[in-house]
Amino acid sequence: MELMKSENIVQDRQPQPQEEEEIMQQEEEEEQRFHVLAVDDSVIDRKLLEKLLKASSYQVTCVESGEKALEYLGLLHHSSPAASSSQHHHQ
Repeated sequence: MELMKSENIVQDRQPQPQEEEEIMQQEEEEEQRFHVLAVDDSVIDRKLLEKLLKASSYQVTCVESGEKALEYLGLLHHSSPAASSSQHHHQ
């Protein structure tokens, strides 16, 4: 019974103004960090880049190819390579 009572107390506890301010500061810091898109065909190199950049407080996204990078950025619509190569042959 005592355990249940203490759980109810924790659940009912409202964040203190200082805690709210710290949360807001963390959110602002995350928004201000640079977001790096790292592109490399080597898994090992991508992991190394990701680790180094995260240690420097960068937000990191890693992809394995230029095509994937363009897709991530929304600059390339996903289409099959066969379809795009057949379009080039018809022109």
